[in-house]
Amino acid sequence: MAQEDFSLHYFHRDFLMLDGNKVWRPGTPEGFSSARYELYMSHFRRFPKWTINSFDKNGKVLQFSPGSVVTWETENSFERIVFSKSIAYSEVPISPLVESLDGVKFETFTTLYKSIGGNWYLYRSGGISKPE
Repeated sequence: MAQEDFSLHYFHRDFLMLDGNKVWRPGTPEGFSSARYELYMSHFRRFPKWTINSFDKNGKVLQFSPGSVVTWETENSFERIVFSKSIAYSEVPISPLVESLDGVKFETFTTLYKSIGGNWYLYRSGGISKPE
């Protein structure tokens, strides 16, 4: 499915974000197939909370995010430090690759990938969330 749906940039239970920031909602006749949407739903219903993200950066990469997000408040600030781990699929090599995602320094906000075979990777990303 990932090989065929690279125009899909964000998948949520209630809507999809497609190329050109076009929003598609279930039941809408144009932009995405309702049958295809239901196929995605059937695969991801087992996760209580999930999203599927994809982005185009040095090739096509789909990042699947079924959970695992950790946040910390920073001292004397409204900022939060956010880290997540999940899986990714890519048909082209991606980097930076590491041997392990565990024990990575707290200050490392770069997205890091660990190959788990074929075109599949575990990834860890981090950053600072600031109020608008």
